[in-house]
Amino acid sequence: KMSFGWAFLTSELSGNNGDIIKKTGDFSFSGVSSLNHDAEEGKFTFSENVIITQSNFKVVSGQATSQMYGVSTEADGNLSLNLNNGNNQIIFLGHNITMSNPSNAEDGGVYNFYLLQDTTGSRGVAYDSNFFFPGGVAPTNTTAAEAIDIVSCVYVADVGGGKFLCNTVQDFQST
Repeated sequence: KMSFGWAFLTSELSGNNGDIIKKTGDFSFSGVSSLNHDAEEGKFTFSENVIITQSNFKVVSGQATSQMYGVSTEADGNLSLNLNNGNNQIIFLGHNITMSNPSNAEDGGVYNFYLLQDTTGSRGVAYDSNFFFPGGVAPTNTTAAEAIDIVSCVYVADVGGGKFLCNTVQDFQST
């Protein structure tokens, strides 16, 4: 049997470090929280919240979430985004930027980019070639001080080598 922290397995799993551990049949973890696999039903059940460590994904009370990852713009120019940092990325606008085509997108992934103007505002955002918007027109972002725009995209790998199909919700401001 393999032990995992405070949990123990009621049946054996096999695999090498870094491999996906495969187990056929039923098994369960028990301890602080429990994980049960019902092979006949083909599903997992958990007795409590599950947090996957060394990742930015968690499931809590039936909600699947991805951590917010913050990026500050250091100068005018291209902003490279690594989607391995999370599906939700906050971009603190202190300069004019062009959002470069992000790296590490997953087919069918939903990515949200929160564009936050600084206290000065007036920061422009342009988009690289793999960002597609309705009607083929990229939005003009809100430039008011401390305004927030949200660009939400679905990545489709099978469209022209990979495209981000995006919509925006704009002009969130303090009341």
